Amino acid sequence: MDIIYGRNSVSEALASGRNIDKILIKESPDGALLKIKSIARGDGIAVNFAEKERLDALTEGGVH
Repeated sequence: MDIIYGRNSVSEALASGRNIDKILIKESPDGALLKIKSIARGDGIAVNFAEKERLDALTEGGVH
């Protein structure tokens, strides 16, 4: 399983047309996250909300 994390990396993956199964995001009013959510949903990609602790565990402490 490949995991891409970081809003810029995820935005680039979406723009490139890469096959993405789902996106986990922290619920936030942040404009970049809202844009990612909008593009993903428009492309039929599942978008789910996750707590910071879950994202920390998935990225092994990486900046997400």
